Amino acid sequence: FFEHGNASGLNDLQMGLESTTRNELYVSDIDAKGSFDIQNTPPGAYTFRLLSKHGREVRLYPKRVQCAGADYTATAVNLDVGAWLGPCAVTISDDLGTIAGRISNRDQPQPQVFAVIVPQSRVLRVIPRYTVTARSESGGEYEIKGVIPGDYYLFAARPDYGHEWFSVDFADLHREEAQSVKVSANQMQRVNLTLP
Repeated sequence: FFEHGNASGLNDLQMGLESTTRNELYVSDIDAKGSFDIQNTPPGAYTFRLLSKHGREVRLYPKRVQCAGADYTATAVNLDVGAWLGPCAVTISDDLGTIAGRISNRDQPQPQVFAVIVPQSRVLRVIPRYTVTARSESGGEYEIKGVIPGDYYLFAARPDYGHEWFSVDFADLHREEAQSVKVSANQMQRVNLTLP
């Protein structure tokens, strides 16, 4: 279901189940009626993810996920051997926000470092689509697009952090470096960051 009633481009999308513990993704095409069928998924914990068949950026996300009466919007789906999960109803939305600004250190612009936005809710941190990054440009400017509305911590991080920001504990361990931000639907806001 498209929240705003716009189903254009549905045939270009795929629905995926993304593992929360492994680098694995299982996908199904979405047909003209909005149906999908993800098969042969091994046991484990997964979250829903939208993808493009052609590798393009997807400016949509699963806003609400319900399967067999259970709500998986903000929690992982735990699949057992031979389990069938369904029927699932997924509401897709495009009400994403944007955070932009400048990263500096002692008033000097910091290029090629990361702006990282992490949910304040620890529950949402295990769902990859809620943690989003952007690399700063030559003047220190960054722009994080495709942020799901909600409450976040925003950081400036050096590339040598690796991908630590996807750890559930990252935001707690670096809380003194964070700025609290509220991302609103379809809005852009500017927040300047200082690289520690």
